[in-house]
Amino acid sequence: MAARLMTEYKQIKIDLDEVQLQKFIEMFQMKGFKTKATVYDNGDIGSIQFIFTDQGKEYSIVLQQTGATSFKFEGSYRITDWSLAQFIQKAVREFSASALVHRIYKGYKLEYSYKFGKVALIRKIVDSQVNVIYKYDDPVSELQHVFSQQIVERQINEVKQEIDDLLDERNITDTNNKTSIDTKLQKLSHKLFILEG
Repeated sequence: MAARLMTEYKQIKIDLDEVQLQKFIEMFQMKGFKTKATVYDNGDIGSIQFIFTDQGKEYSIVLQQTGATSFKFEGSYRITDWSLAQFIQKAVREFSASALVHRIYKGYKLEYSYKFGKVALIRKIVDSQVNVIYKYDDPVSELQHVFSQQIVERQINEVKQEIDDLLDERNITDTNNKTSIDTKLQKLSHKLFILEG
């Protein structure tokens, strides 16, 4: 079997809730990654950065907060260290990520497409010639993904309704109560911004 020259992560998307985020942080810290977090004045985490080195070059994986308890990583980079590439692949599988990965060999590359942490497609690319080696369709995971998107849409509609109700209440309330309503509106607006992101 040909020796892999490098692994190129063209794209990785990982959504993490609070519990998964803690596991993700622990997993990367155990591997020796340095960690930096950006925390806002209100206590929310804006981003978490995991820093690693491959052949003297420093890379970072940055998780951005996308919801009250969800974080997303999107990025691409090349890794020549085989064990590090295996570790990233393990994270993709364990945290049900979507990814596009090129394993580069002398004269060709294998392109792996991951959906929900599982290999969905493997293609061999030689020059401009592309051959499908493996393809897997997972209708159950696709339906679960659609269902979770519908839940978010439902939450957005509920928040919008709460905002409308508070605005109506604000219009008929005296000046003393408007401050507390404005505080609630600000929190709901932030929640809506996160859900729609």
